[in-house]
Amino acid sequence: MESLDRRSAGFTLIEMLVVIVVIGILASIAVVSYGSTTEKANVAAMKSDLRNLIAAEQSYYADQTGAGGTGRFTSRLRDLEFSTSPGVTLRIKKNNYGWSARATHASVKSVQCAVYQGSITPYKPATQEGEVACS
Repeated sequence: MESLDRRSAGFTLIEMLVVIVVIGILASIAVVSYGSTTEKANVAAMKSDLRNLIAAEQSYYADQTGAGGTGRFTSRLRDLEFSTSPGVTLRIKKNNYGWSARATHASVKSVQCAVYQGSITPYKPATQEGEVACS
């Protein structure tokens, strides 16, 4: 009887290895899901920044068409009092009739988003005026 009590008091090596393997599998699934979730969040930040840029550019343009304004778009974010999300870089080009912007993120190398308004050759992948598109 004494040997039975001692044997049932702990886990065997095989039981411990099975538990460690199961924990490892669950951890690897969690790491993959976390990476995918952060990439989606960074792409959403790029899209959000471009949508906010549309509103800021429209507001700036409306202000400039008033008394004494030039009625032009700007390519300088400081003119718009606009700042991007952490990690997002915006590139803006403009002419007298429109503007286009491309957003990239430091940790998402495979995706870029773009938008344009007016008569200008847009950054790719933008194809519809005023709509944010990502590749």
